[in-house]
Amino acid sequence: MISGELRFYDSELRSIIKMQGGSVNITFTDYMEGWMEYQSKRRYKYVSVCVSQPLSKTLCTDENLAEELNHCINIDHKLKNYLLIPQKISPFLQVPFQQIQQHNFSNTSKLIYMESKAKEIVVLVFEKEILRYKAHDSKIRLSNGDISKMYLVKKIIIENMEKPFSILELSEMVGLNTYKLKVGFKELFGTTVFGYLRDIRMEKARLLLENYKLNINEIANEVGYSNPSHFAAAFKKKYGLNPRNFRYE
Repeated sequence: MISGELRFYDSELRSIIKMQGGSVNITFTDYMEGWMEYQSKRRYKYVSVCVSQPLSKTLCTDENLAEELNHCINIDHKLKNYLLIPQKISPFLQVPFQQIQQHNFSNTSKLIYMESKAKEIVVLVFEKEILRYKAHDSKIRLSNGDISKMYLVKKIIIENMEKPFSILELSEMVGLNTYKLKVGFKELFGTTVFGYLRDIRMEKARLLLENYKLNINEIANEVGYSNPSHFAAAFKKKYGLNPRNFRYE
């Protein structure tokens, strides 16, 4: 994202990601349905690189290399529905993105050049951002089955944000011990289970405040807060304003 700000939501109004100028997001998924929220009267500029086949086939054209990589990480399975929380673009990625913006090739050469830069970006992302999840680099060893269960936990949290489950309940539901769930979830998604719950609650509350005529108590209940004061304090901590002032900003 070069300039502007975007928010991506799924069809149930649950925030997925927020993109700001200077940030980069990586997603591996077969299908995604939802909508985007744009700021009015703002100019948007971004570069999108899409790969239409499994990453292992994109990178591993040599069968021997594919075997070597699959020995380290089962690429396609482990990255299925993988979502990296947007982060500031790394210096190593800035160069190819800048080159894409600044090129002055003719139409014939442009296609070849763009494709080469896109492949360079994919390789850099894979090397620097994905392989860090290899088992020997992990604080805790996560199998492919463990990772699938972490994504199931994430799904359960989203679908039950009004009445969330405890760590013990979540661990029993997906078949993980509580330690592996807490440590593995933070390692995989960059936040704690309850930190993630708080973030999606506040993001949905913001969306309801901006787009629906519900009162503050109704919105608090909608996102799982029985005490409006606790909701207001959490919202102010997240956005710097209490819900009422935020609505009329």
